[in-house]
Amino acid sequence: MRAKAAFLPFLVLTGWCSVALASACCGDPGGLGQRLASGEAASATLSAKYRERFGSFGGSERYASLQSGDAERGGEARVSVAARIVEGAEIAASVPFVVTHRSFGGLDDTGGGAGDLTAAARLTVLGLDAASWVPGVWVTQTVVVPTGVSFDRAEGPLAADATGQGAPELRGGVEIEESIAGEGFLLGTVGLGWFGRTSFGGESTQRGARLVAAIAGGPIFDFGSFAAGVEHEREAAPYFEGRGEGESRHLVTPFVSGMVHAAATADIVFAIRSALPLDGAGRNEIAELSTTAGLRLSWDAPSRGGMR
Repeated sequence: MRAKAAFLPFLVLTGWCSVALASACCGDPGGLGQRLASGEAASATLSAKYRERFGSFGGSERYASLQSGDAERGGEARVSVAARIVEGAEIAASVPFVVTHRSFGGLDDTGGGAGDLTAAARLTVLGLDAASWVPGVWVTQTVVVPTGVSFDRAEGPLAADATGQGAPELRGGVEIEESIAGEGFLLGTVGLGWFGRTSFGGESTQRGARLVAAIAGGPIFDFGSFAAGVEHEREAAPYFEGRGEGESRHLVTPFVSGMVHAAATADIVFAIRSALPLDGAGRNEIAELSTTAGLRLSWDAPSRGGMR
């Protein structure tokens, strides 16, 4: 159980993100939302998220709380699957279903629907050995297909029916994990994404490259594991045809996450993430709190028998 527990908190870090009006991205810093443990052949996860906005960051990096009477909140259900195709190579896919309610300036708007489809691959460079000081290393490649409704195509007065980022994205990443005497772990990721050209307001738009880095660590127990960490994402300034360059954006997000063994065949995973309501902790981004809980099922490789 401990081998499986070591990586599950990281699924919470990499797998579940927010789709928001001003959000720079839908963050999967390592590039893979589903990650298989040694000996697993496949997994499936169903998760639910609640998120609530409490402020925003302007171009000067100043934090501002929402005005009295304004609100933005929403929910998300996400289905994720992963499979090992050969030893050391995995593929995964994930799709969210999003609902959002906004109330600003006397206007109310509610909408939702299916979000963007994410497909990913993960290759092992160095396997993790708890008895060795050498860390495990993986490389990842992710494609985001903009199957959701973009902000530009939203029909509601406050674009609450927007469910996706509106542009295709190709994202590469590296994951590094170190075992701490088999009783804990330290895990870091870095990912770089490039967006396809799209349109906004009838004008051709090119989003800037996006860099996401994260680090997490925590203890491992027989009944599960826990982690705490921080994620930092930055996106270069976009270019709008006919208007020139826009402004860059960035956001720092601390989080806690973990997993608990519910049965031999299932685990409960959870996370709490929140932006920091401090000047300098973000730029041209929203500030929100989100809580996520999910049920993960896994299947062993055929040589080891049925479902875990």
